[in-house]
Amino acid sequence: MPMFGTLLGIVRQNGFIPNDHDMDIAIWGKDRQNLIDLIPEFEKEGIKFTRCSEPYVYTFIYKSADCDFYTLMDSEKIYSWRYVKLVAMYIPRYFFTKTQQIEFLGTTFNVPQNPERLLTYFYGKDWRIPKSGKPARVQSKLLFWINAKRFIQRCISYIKRHYLNKL
Repeated sequence: MPMFGTLLGIVRQNGFIPNDHDMDIAIWGKDRQNLIDLIPEFEKEGIKFTRCSEPYVYTFIYKSADCDFYTLMDSEKIYSWRYVKLVAMYIPRYFFTKTQQIEFLGTTFNVPQNPERLLTYFYGKDWRIPKSGKPARVQSKLLFWINAKRFIQRCISYIKRHYLNKL
């Protein structure tokens, strides 16, 4: 599922946020091994595995586009039935119990049902108002978007071929 700035860009402006230079995807902890198993296939396509912060974040890069896969883990706290752990945050589980589909870059993605509510949780009530922040990295925004689109398409293609066949 798109997460953080990627979800914000998709929902707020149907595109990438100009100053956000990576893509953020959340996967369930149970799917983590499937992602790891795909690393050799990704590398054959020029998608390089660059870092891992076990067991939470796996980073890949394709040309100028990076993608962080964040693992949604069951909370080890006593209230695990109410929360999931995403890196160092505990997020109410109800955000992820149901999903809806959103069309983006010619591909359909599952996102948390009512993504606006999750964005309010992450960014506050004024998440719809773009904030000016750090200047964009010195690279062509168009090149980033083209590479990001190819990256997403390649990842989806491999996941469909390799992961969905295992179900």
